[in-house]
Amino acid sequence: MREAWRRRLPRIALAGLAALTVAAAVGTAGTPAGAAEFDQPLSGTASSMWQTNNDVNALAVTGGVLYAGGLFTDVRPPGAAAGTSQTARTYLAAFSTSTGALVTSFKVTLNGQVRALATSTDGKLLYVGGSFTTVNGATHNRLVALNLPAGTVDTSFSANASSNVTSLAVAGSTLFVGGDFGTMNGATHARIASMNATTGAVNSGFTAKADNRVVTIAVAPDASRLYLGGSFENVDGAVHHALASLYPGTGAQAPLAAATVIPNTPDCYANVTDIVTSGTTAYVAGQGAQPGCFDGDLALNISDGSLVWENDCEGATVALAVLDGWLYKGSHMHDCAYNPGGNEGGFVGSLAQGNRVWYRLATQSLTDGSLAHWSPNTNGAGTVHIGPHVFATDGTQLYVGGDFTTVGSASQQGLTRFKAGDTAPAKASTPTAVGTAAGTVAVGFRASVDPDSGTLTYSIYRDGGSTAIGHVSAESWYWAQPTLRFYDTGLTPGSSHTYQVVASDGTLSGARSSASASVTVPSGNPAGYATTVLSASPSSYWRLDGTGTTAADSSPHGADGTLVGGVTTGATGALAGDTAVSLDGSSGYVSAANSSAAGTAFTESAWFRTTTLSGGDILGFAGSATGAGTVNDRVVYLDDDGQLATAIHTPPPSGGHTGPPPMPTLVRTPTTFNDGVWHQVVVTYSGTTLSLYVDGALIGTATGTQSATGSGYLRAGYTDLSSFNAVFGTNITGRTSPNSYHLNGSVDEVAGYPTALSATQVRAQFTAGLATHS
Repeated sequence: MREAWRRRLPRIALAGLAALTVAAAVGTAGTPAGAAEFDQPLSGTASSMWQTNNDVNALAVTGGVLYAGGLFTDVRPPGAAAGTSQTARTYLAAFSTSTGALVTSFKVTLNGQVRALATSTDGKLLYVGGSFTTVNGATHNRLVALNLPAGTVDTSFSANASSNVTSLAVAGSTLFVGGDFGTMNGATHARIASMNATTGAVNSGFTAKADNRVVTIAVAPDASRLYLGGSFENVDGAVHHALASLYPGTGAQAPLAAATVIPNTPDCYANVTDIVTSGTTAYVAGQGAQPGCFDGDLALNISDGSLVWENDCEGATVALAVLDGWLYKGSHMHDCAYNPGGNEGGFVGSLAQGNRVWYRLATQSLTDGSLAHWSPNTNGAGTVHIGPHVFATDGTQLYVGGDFTTVGSASQQGLTRFKAGDTAPAKASTPTAVGTAAGTVAVGFRASVDPDSGTLTYSIYRDGGSTAIGHVSAESWYWAQPTLRFYDTGLTPGSSHTYQVVASDGTLSGARSSASASVTVPSGNPAGYATTVLSASPSSYWRLDGTGTTAADSSPHGADGTLVGGVTTGATGALAGDTAVSLDGSSGYVSAANSSAAGTAFTESAWFRTTTLSGGDILGFAGSATGAGTVNDRVVYLDDDGQLATAIHTPPPSGGHTGPPPMPTLVRTPTTFNDGVWHQVVVTYSGTTLSLYVDGALIGTATGTQSATGSGYLRAGYTDLSSFNAVFGTNITGRTSPNSYHLNGSVDEVAGYPTALSATQVRAQFTAGLATHS
């Protein structure tokens, strides 16, 4: 059985428009926090490193030298453009670990690519495996040992593999070799062999065999187990899909309690691409052949192969390394939607593959796989377009090889490295200043990015001054930058001001932001929130401040609602002095007591507050007052990571349409809103354009025709979202996206309108609500 993902994954989203959002960390006029935050040791900015002209597929480190092998035939200095300043190195090269410069004294000529590297226990030999058949002009079929540091062939080691060598691992005096070969040194050894690390002689007592490629081999630190990963289905005739645990001496099968954790079905085939061991745990990377299959990584107890944790994110994971108590991961992660707290991987505007955002470098907790704050990135531009292919570490630095041509914003091909250090946060976004009440201005801004720190402190400056008037602290990810607010109070009515923001990790600070537009301080308070709502002529307006099971309608239309299931009244409301209802996340919601016409245009609005990691519906239009309903449309919901989305179904084209239904018309927020404070969400539809507003700001629009016709029931807190699932529907765990269709949180001030409100009307409502918090 798979264990549930126990901690939140990163809030993966794109940085986007900065709505004025109530900060989870309230702005103060005190001093900023002074301690830097280092969740893990590495800088998010790469250090100087020579580069290659093609893919790097293998790395090994010893004696202050990094050895790299792959498809390349030339190397060049950092900063040199492709095809310039090249030095010939055929498939294998050596570089200084301290400077990243080419080690010119090491020059070995091979006639085919290098696929695997390993060093002897004493660091005096480099084992090289691949597709080559000659080394320095002499015959060496796919496996050779080189003397270090010179790089001369060790003639006492003799090996002959009948086909590709793709993996190597050393344990004491034993070299384990995996690949595509059927024979080793002329004897039958199907795809896995145990050899004397000094002579290359095959250990005949090791009899394991696999029916397909062995991609990766890892030995337990105490040499008690040998873990194999690859594309095989059987080891010694027993079913072992992609993963096996063996006893190193004989190759006999060892316990593997989680043998079925990586699925093997016709539409969900997966490979194991890398295994590393540390302490009592083996960390396993996977690459699925089909969308929705296992592409993530997992941790196993070495002794019995039982599952410790599993990360089901979509996007092939191909490289792992353990460094200073963290697991570093190379992948093209793009969709973690099915994990609690997981993300949609940057889908904005539609669910098309072209809208995915890929995150190729990350670090995870060894304990439970949750991600920490380290977010450099590469592209994927080579033979397989993955990006990173392989990791290595010398205990203080992480070396990355792959098919990339950029690292961060810099050109860098094939090879890079990261060492301990700190990177300054990005320049803060330009703030937005809004006068909310007499003598008060709310300053809103989007959080900044720091690729190696999490919680940042933001200092707010008024009118270009040198002394900050206040500070706000909040956690931010590269892919999910919350929007924050600071209230500047006690100002002179009628005066005008501008604001700037600086982000700091406690050690380094980003540049000061551009100044906001000038704002004039109000001399009076805006109209009350309820007055503002009613002036827009809602068809129903549930203030949700009563008791009992009826949601009284405050509009003139008598369109009451009903509290269904796990709903508690009297919760702290969105407006000062107001109350709301809280929903239990499993059965509670509010539904219209009577149906209403769908109409060709509409507006739905509500205030909500939640910290859920399982998503849930906030607003919707259903074909029945309770239950799943036959028609479910006009939804506003949270993804597992806290991104908001609104969607309407699009009718299929006329004329006998076949195939899957059309994708819904969808708008998703680029930032997250499950921060435990109140937000207002408003969705409008004009008959052609769907618009999503959060906290008074327009997030985005999409054009489409809605399917909903006839009549239905407005709901808050639950609508069946099964027809709005992410592009892959469900993943290998069977979970949906979002995990829950019921909202676990609070809702307040729910209103429906038979028209599309204007941006001015939406803004006026939010400002009226905001004034109660000033």
